[in-house]
Amino acid sequence: MNNVLFKLRRAMIGNHSVLLNASIRAEAAELAERLLAMLSSFVQHIDASGSPRTITSIDQWVSNTENGLNRFKLIQEIFVKTITLKYQLPLSSCYYELHYPTPSEGHLIEDSEEEPGAQVEFYFAPAILEYEPEMFEERKNGIISLFGEQKFVRVTEAERKQARVVSKAVARFYE
Repeated sequence: MNNVLFKLRRAMIGNHSVLLNASIRAEAAELAERLLAMLSSFVQHIDASGSPRTITSIDQWVSNTENGLNRFKLIQEIFVKTITLKYQLPLSSCYYELHYPTPSEGHLIEDSEEEPGAQVEFYFAPAILEYEPEMFEERKNGIISLFGEQKFVRVTEAERKQARVVSKAVARFYE
């Protein structure tokens, strides 16, 4: 149903990518707020008197947690990329891989240039890599058959070098 709504939205908006991006960003902001609202019962802050208080609103979460605004923006960007990919997948002939990079694949990790040599503590989101369908074609008697109906694949390291990076992995580094 969501794909039908997206196609309808795209048809109504036409080639006005600014409106489409604004629509996706609004949806991502709403999802990020809903996620933080669910998590807020687990997050507490210490008020001026030193007492722990449960966070009850998104504004409180953003202003009273360490790097709250930056983390909210990060969560929102993850949702933007996820929504965009979700809507593009049915319209694409390409194949995709969700990949958690190794330390030697720093070019696939967002902000790894700012943290040279730093070790990844955990990933917020994997890298999304795109592959041309020709990589998975099989030729038999002049007939082309594709690898399969699924859009997500697992590839070798050699094949990964041919990938186009749709989205770099988002990681937290050890301090």
